Parts: sequence; structure tokens; C-alpha cells
Amino acid sequence: MTPTAPTAPALILAAWWAGFLTRTVPQDHGDDSDVGELTTTLMLILAVHDRHTPEEAVRFETALAQQFQAQLDRHGFCEAWTDYRPSPVLCVAATLARISLSDVSLPIKSGSAGSADQVKVKQGYRGEWRSIWTRHSTITRSPLASNSSQDGTEGQPASP
Repeated sequence: MTPTAPTAPALILAAWWAGFLTRTVPQDHGDDSDVGELTTTLMLILAVHDRHTPEEAVRFETALAQQFQAQLDRHGFCEAWTDYRPSPVLCVAATLARISLSDVSLPIKSGSAGSADQVKVKQGYRGEWRSIWTRHSTITRSPLASNSSQDGTEGQPASP
């Protein structure tokens, strides 16, 4: 069976996650105590040394879009999340892209979910779920990759 070319939901979610790789990501684990603040500081110190190149981010985005599309084709929805570690789909995409993800490469306590009709994301423990794409919105390209989507829609995705 030939893999389906990634559609807008898969492309949008992959771009959202990949957009974090080239910068230091704020980490929100929901603990405002003194120990929690120390934990946040240590995570940020580690994250400063864990940035990826734009080329690595594009490879990850491409591999992740394929993984999300496979989920959509199999189940009608796709998802990824981080608790204190990236979920398996994020790790598989990283392996396919030949990069390593640490526990602080992506924002912890975050998630994403997509279907043919909508894409939602949540960043950090205190983050609210928000829609970043619906079937009726417009999209063409990822902010990282120069190739356009395969579904013929136009526009730009929301940035992470």
C-alpha cells in the first residue's frame, strides 16, 4: 500500500511541533513552588544546549507529517503529546529524520490532535487547547519547508 501524501491536518501539526526545535522552548510543568521553579530553571538550562538546525527541523517536520498522515489514514485522527518525554510518534519521526529528541527539545506537558476537519494544540501544563486550523481555513506551506501542501489549499499556518 502506497503511503498517502500528507494532507493539511498532518502538515499543520508537523509544522507546529517542528517549529519548537530551532529555539529554546519555555517549559511549563505547572509547579510554582520553589522546587518547581528550580526544576523549570534546570530544564531551560538544558534546553539552551538542545537546539536543532533549520535543516534538522525540516527533516523532522517531513517525517512527522508522514507519521501523522499514517495515523489519519488508519484511525481518522492523529495525535502527539509530551509529558516529561516525547510520545512515541514524535520519537519515531525523530529517528526517521536522524535527529535526537531530549526531554526538553519540545515543550513538556503539551499535546496536539487533528482530524480531517480540525487541528488543536496545547502548549504546557497551563496551556489551553486552541484550534490552529479548520477545514475552512487556508494553508499552503509550513513555515520551515518550502514545499506546498498536497491538498491544494492556500494560506499560512499559525506559528507555534
